[in-house]
Amino acid sequence: MYLLNIFIIGVIVGLASCDIDCFDKESSPCRPEFKNDEKSSLDDYCRSQLPFIYCLNNAANKCGSFQEEIETWFDAAKDACTRGTKLNKELEANVECITGAIKDAECLIGSEEDLKDQPEDKQLCQQFETVTDCLYQKVEYACGRNVADSFLAIYEPMVQYQLKICKEIILKRE
Repeated sequence: MYLLNIFIIGVIVGLASCDIDCFDKESSPCRPEFKNDEKSSLDDYCRSQLPFIYCLNNAANKCGSFQEEIETWFDAAKDACTRGTKLNKELEANVECITGAIKDAECLIGSEEDLKDQPEDKQLCQQFETVTDCLYQKVEYACGRNVADSFLAIYEPMVQYQLKICKEIILKRE
């Protein structure tokens, strides 16, 4: 869950520097609260991410930007955070294994800087899919395929949202 938080912070900073005025304005109050605790739990993720994604969802609906991607991410997070769902049970039972696997993963090449108006943005955008594959493999190796699939169920929608930001904003900068 720790690496999820790193990427999400990057998305927020990236939005602050993008040129989609409405979404930037409406999403500016959407700030996730993170504990700098490498031993995070699913409850920590749910407590910080559901309100954050809900806020982004409201901004997207109001502005007509990134609606599909945020809604998909929000639905996945709700499923992960709803007690008793198959996804929730799988993640809850394996959160320590997942956290350990992604904490030790060295999947990001180069800078772990936030998305900003810098040349590194394009490089970071091009790494999202590679990082996703790397993290999946690390979790699969450490925790098994079913657990890796559950991890991907909450991670992939966030990545799709970030890729949309990259496609619509960062990669269009020339």
